[in-house]
Amino acid sequence: MGYGYGRMTYDRNVAGADLPAGARGAASRHGRLAGVLLAALAALAFGQLVALAIERAGDPGYDFRYYWLAGRLWLEGVSPYGPGFREAAGRLIEEGNRPEIWANPPTYWLPSVLLAAFDLGSAWRLWLALSLCALVLASASVAFALSQTSCPGSARAGAGLGAGPVFCLHLAVMAIMEVTQIALFVGQSSVFVYLGAALLIAGLARERRAIGVIGLVLLCAKPQVGVLVALALLLGGGARTIVLPAIAVSLLILLPALPSDPLVVLEWLAALASYDGASYANQPFAMSGIRHVLWAYSGHDIGNLAAMIVTLAAGTAIAVRARMQPQVGARGAAWKGRALADLVAVEILIALSLAPLHLYDFVVIGVGMTALAATRGASALAGIAALALCLRPSDLHIALLSGDFVPLFPGTVLATFGAAVMLLAAAVAARSVPGPGADEATPRA
Repeated sequence: MGYGYGRMTYDRNVAGADLPAGARGAASRHGRLAGVLLAALAALAFGQLVALAIERAGDPGYDFRYYWLAGRLWLEGVSPYGPGFREAAGRLIEEGNRPEIWANPPTYWLPSVLLAAFDLGSAWRLWLALSLCALVLASASVAFALSQTSCPGSARAGAGLGAGPVFCLHLAVMAIMEVTQIALFVGQSSVFVYLGAALLIAGLARERRAIGVIGLVLLCAKPQVGVLVALALLLGGGARTIVLPAIAVSLLILLPALPSDPLVVLEWLAALASYDGASYANQPFAMSGIRHVLWAYSGHDIGNLAAMIVTLAAGTAIAVRARMQPQVGARGAAWKGRALADLVAVEILIALSLAPLHLYDFVVIGVGMTALAATRGASALAGIAALALCLRPSDLHIALLSGDFVPLFPGTVLATFGAAVMLLAAAVAARSVPGPGADEATPRA
């Protein structure tokens, strides 16, 4: 009774084939009722996001203006990296926030130029619509990834929930999250970075290479997360067919930015070097991870570079440890794909715990939470409690720590703490998940 027998038995039990007719009927009715309730919850929660988008449609988001302005400069044949960016803001944006520095990678050339083909208001409304679609597609990708029942931990990760209910539950949770609402409100690209992470784990778990490559390219638009994940996949083994093509695609899509500035990559790195204190939102109180925590409790600012070094060190250690796990045999390709998807989720939790990000970047926790799929017992309770902490971290901070003044993104400490606890819960659970060899040797009921 090896792995194949166990998998068939599990699939029959999920389908209810081995249950008495009366029990199958009751289970089916309960399942349909749960599905309807989850669908209603998802529709209600997502409807609130749509209402927010409609309310915001007339006022282009604070952060969205950066992408649109960079595109306008590129259309004019001018590089957005440098003092010309601030000058163009005063010339092209009549009211509201006028961006000061462009520190995003040159791979933003294509989306920025496409947005700049429209006036600011029209481009903003298009961005809002695409953001809402991205949120739906991300939850669908997560459900697609988690519906792979032949992977480690999936039997414990909510057997009996099909892809549809998982999609509805996930979308509902993401729609009520404060970080999602902030990202939509200010027009951040973190929603599309989150979509990239979701596509990446779907591509890995379901062995769809093209989906994985597209996902990693989108994820690398946020280098603090994308570089960490790409390095982990390379070190974890078996993902070079995704990482190397993603690097090639990223190089191709930045080529159009070269005519305006052949040294555009170096200019981008120079902009990053001066990013720490370039604006109010780049001060340590506005960032997350170890930089923010150390500033909050010691008053010392280590800067973004030092924080990223710590993050990369932690992510590398986890990836190397994953590489040292027993290798799967010829029959374990699906197991390996799911293991790599789990590694991506863990690396995202590392980024959320340590990397210098903003609270709106925490929308990528929608993929990080999949690392809790194999938890049970005390680890599961701790992970769920930590996830709940991330739902409305600013409201909790204001209610519980009203005397602790934080001038921007007050929920940052609680959200960072929540991500760290989720990471610990996933790490504890990983120690108890049997390797592929155990699956081969251990009979399943």
